[in-house]
Amino acid sequence: MTLKIAESEQVQNYLYRSTDEETKYKNAMEVVTLFKSYRNLFDFTNYIANVVILNRNGSHISEHRGVYDLPVGIDELEIVQEIRKYGDRISIIPAEKHPYMIPESTQGYLSICQVIRKNITHEELGYIIVNVRIDTLHNLVDTISISPPGDFFIVEGLDNFIYPRTFVYEEGLLPNNRIEQIRTEQSGYFTESYRGVDSFFVFNTLGLTGWKIIGRSDSKNLLAGAITIRNTTFLLLLVTMTISVLMYIYISSRLTHPIRNLKQSMALVEQGDLDLQITAVPRDEIGDLTHSFHSMVGKIKELLDITREEQMLSKKMEFRALQAQINPHFLYNSLESILWMAEAGKKEDILTITKSLSNFYRISLSKGDYKIPIHNEIAHVENYLIIQKLRYRDILSYKIEVPETLYQYAIIKLVLQPIVENALYHGIKNRRDMGTLLIKGHEEPDAIVLEVSDDGMGMDEEQIQNIEQMLDIPITSSTLSASYGLRNIHQRLKLEYGEGMGIHIKSERSVGTVVSIRIAKEPYLVQSSTN
Repeated sequence: MTLKIAESEQVQNYLYRSTDEETKYKNAMEVVTLFKSYRNLFDFTNYIANVVILNRNGSHISEHRGVYDLPVGIDELEIVQEIRKYGDRISIIPAEKHPYMIPESTQGYLSICQVIRKNITHEELGYIIVNVRIDTLHNLVDTISISPPGDFFIVEGLDNFIYPRTFVYEEGLLPNNRIEQIRTEQSGYFTESYRGVDSFFVFNTLGLTGWKIIGRSDSKNLLAGAITIRNTTFLLLLVTMTISVLMYIYISSRLTHPIRNLKQSMALVEQGDLDLQITAVPRDEIGDLTHSFHSMVGKIKELLDITREEQMLSKKMEFRALQAQINPHFLYNSLESILWMAEAGKKEDILTITKSLSNFYRISLSKGDYKIPIHNEIAHVENYLIIQKLRYRDILSYKIEVPETLYQYAIIKLVLQPIVENALYHGIKNRRDMGTLLIKGHEEPDAIVLEVSDDGMGMDEEQIQNIEQMLDIPITSSTLSASYGLRNIHQRLKLEYGEGMGIHIKSERSVGTVVSIRIAKEPYLVQSSTN
């Protein structure tokens, strides 16, 4: 039906988005152009005289008159009051109720009207009036014949005769005992006496308009009359459906095209293609949705790029940590210790240091795993301390007091040994007597805490602040070679476990230092993931 034009983007923009005179004129011209395109696409000239859009905001459009003002307020119009009585249903209103909307005399016109609402929110925006020439309907019906004697009527409300045009309602035209049946039922038939003649009545309801088509024929001409009524009803329905389908195809294509484009974009994203280009989209809710979707995809792409960069940095930091573990000086010193032990005939010490050195580097490599169980990390540190204990017998003692309940949890590898090494070289070795290293651990509700403490020289507040500032300096490709050690460990822990995790330092001059690390509580999986 032509009333589908009310759902078009142009009409909706004119009624809803015309906030100023320039925009109002532009949108009005788009509606007028739309009217012309419909007439060029579908030959409406024969039966549609004029299409009128009434805007509740004050401006109105007519095919015949263009943009114009009404002689009275829109709420005072008789036709608007009639339209509202029907709610959202299509109404049929005599043209006499709005003579200024007809390009010619009001004689011979009917107005098909409906409220226009916003497509999504259903807010009332205005009204559409399609003025139809009754002559076209009469010419169509005049070609239909009811086998005589017989009658054919098109009636609205059982008292307003659409056809014939000059018919004057007579009492008894319709059997009084059948009026309620015709009014309430969509279709039906019955046999009654009509003016002394046995007659067969058939009626049907046009779903779009609510008009009743009533045919009467002498019973003896039942078969011929019934076929004619059937064909007439079919023809009218066919005409109505054809117009509706054509208009629906045109309008729906304008609506579904951007939806199809959005669906295709979603399919590409699902396949991993995030390099989307925004094409022209309509200025409506679908367009807003398209822009929002493309914006979301862009942010996802940015997050993926950041994640990739963090993963690459984490790999570089792990490699640097591994390089620190394979420090040539530590290896040379260990080999020299084995050499002088051999010269001194200390076979048991050689076996101990060789075994510890082998285990130390085996755990450092860990078959490429990024995370290892805590008990492997403790074993790694213990192998290091065994080697150093043999080298520094007179100044080093150590204790490991980590509960076995913590062994089941995972930790990124190569984090404890550098802390122990710092405690040995910067704390214990500066004493003149025996020093002690203590490694402890405990469990918190959402974290695991491991502590390395020494009773060495300790640090003052200024030294602690300098170290903590150094820890929080981000490691980039340009600064990786500058230092590793504590900063490397701290940054790796933050990358893996987030803010609040990492290294924390407490120290007191001439008392000692406690370096603790906080990691998220995460059970170790045998098949550990690698970065």
